[in-house]
Amino acid sequence: MLQSGKFCSNLWRRLEIRTIAGHSFFLSLSTLSIMRSERLFVRA
Repeated sequence: MLQSGKFCSNLWRRLEIRTIAGHSFFLSLSTLSIMRSERLFVRA
């Protein structure tokens, strides 16, 4: 019983880390695209 609880918490922690990494990747990607569009706008 204790072992399964430990396993579940480990699983949730991994999932949380993966979700945070995905969010940060998406944020950096959107920031890059915004910067790119701003540069294009400045050129035009």
